[in-house]
Amino acid sequence: MQTKKRSRVNGSLPDALTFFQVGKNIFDREELNAADKLVICALAYYAKNDTAESCPTITTIAKKASVRRSTVELAIPKLELLGVIKVDRTPGKRSNYTLLDHRNPSHPF
Repeated sequence: MQTKKRSRVNGSLPDALTFFQVGKNIFDREELNAADKLVICALAYYAKNDTAESCPTITTIAKKASVRRSTVELAIPKLELLGVIKVDRTPGKRSNYTLLDHRNPSHPF
């Protein structure tokens, strides 16, 4: 029986093998409901690896998290208040979200 090797495309992993990171502590936080955790995962999906920053729209976050826009609109301020994310708002532009390290909220993951 032959086994197939996973191939790399242009020296990088195929799309099916790419991943994003969410701190384990997020899943242990009892004050976060399932929708909050899905919103965090959606933000992590779009976050830059080196800065943990992302700027998806509310609609994009909702689609990726499989929740309603209103759910995202409730989750964002809650996550910000709990120190899970930092939100930079600029009128007329998309908000910039930074996932924060629970041990030191001033630093990204």
